Amino acid sequence: MAEIPFHALMVGWLALVAAAAAPGPNLLAVAAASLGSGRPAGIAVSLGVATGTFGWALATVLGFTLVFAARPELIDVLRLAGGAYLVFLGARAIRAGLRNGAAAPAPQAIRADLGQCYLRGLGVVATNPKALLFWTSVAALVVTPGMGIAVAVLFAAVSMLISTTVYSVYAFVFSLPRLRARYRDFAARLEIAFGALFCLFGARLLAGR
Repeated sequence: MAEIPFHALMVGWLALVAAAAAPGPNLLAVAAASLGSGRPAGIAVSLGVATGTFGWALATVLGFTLVFAARPELIDVLRLAGGAYLVFLGARAIRAGLRNGAAAPAPQAIRADLGQCYLRGLGVVATNPKALLFWTSVAALVVTPGMGIAVAVLFAAVSMLISTTVYSVYAFVFSLPRLRARYRDFAARLEIAFGALFCLFGARLLAGR
């Protein structure tokens, strides 16, 4: 049985924490539902987002593993592209944070049917055209030679748990006016910090891990 590359997995999970916590379509969907329809709606959207996270994580890591096995000469190309994209995301986040330009979620009343809220979260992830680029970059951080399906499933499952936790916390934050105000005070600083992490991970890939 191949050894589980916990160090590589941890790097991927840390990148996911930064991406989930930073402002973006997933966070805006959770925040809007929490503001407009309350905490249960926000948590339901969070679960939908987390399900989409599992799908993207599993698909890209398995895909990268197959590429590793069949066309090893493409790995460096994919890593360079993934690294460049992470640096781009990081630089953009830092610039937005310096300009205090984090998008402010608007309240959005949606039906109380939690199933519909769940599907809304899933739809946000599934229809985001930048998700494939991001998850390809994360897979480039995570995949190592000989990685098996069980490890890919483990990575995807923990990624789903991380997504559920982060976005559920945001659903709680945005459902309470006092916490919501505190988040707004620190949003720009958080975006700069997460942007710096993206740049670090991108540099790691560009440098050949």
